[in-house]
Amino acid sequence: MNYLFQICCALSVGLFIGFLGGAVKVGVRRRSGKARPYSADQVERTARLLRAVSAVLKFVTVLFLALGLIWCAYYLILGVVEPEQAEYATAMSQLIVSVLTIVSIGFAFFEFVQSSRRREDAKTTATAPAEAAEVEGEKRS
Repeated sequence: MNYLFQICCALSVGLFIGFLGGAVKVGVRRRSGKARPYSADQVERTARLLRAVSAVLKFVTVLFLALGLIWCAYYLILGVVEPEQAEYATAMSQLIVSVLTIVSIGFAFFEFVQSSRRREDAKTTATAPAEAAEVEGEKRS
């Protein structure tokens, strides 16, 4: 257990350092004016990949939730029918619910990140024609 605890601590520290590094990188890019250094083709390929990953994650999440429902119902019935197995059934149900919670949080996080990207892309797309018209107007002057 000590080994697992050390791994979790190391992952937590690494995640914290990664978030700080990412925040610094975003701040530096915003100040330098390089908000989006990727080509339109790269952005489109990434969007297609994220849509494919999202579809797979939805499928897997629904599969796990359905399996969790089936097995939690089984352990509920087991605990009622065989009272001597009630403690075991409760522990197994709690374990299943814990795993499903982690799966659901992971899926929700991925969808949250993807939806924030969609909003950001929509803002960029909506302001791009206005900016292009502004630049065109300045060239004519």
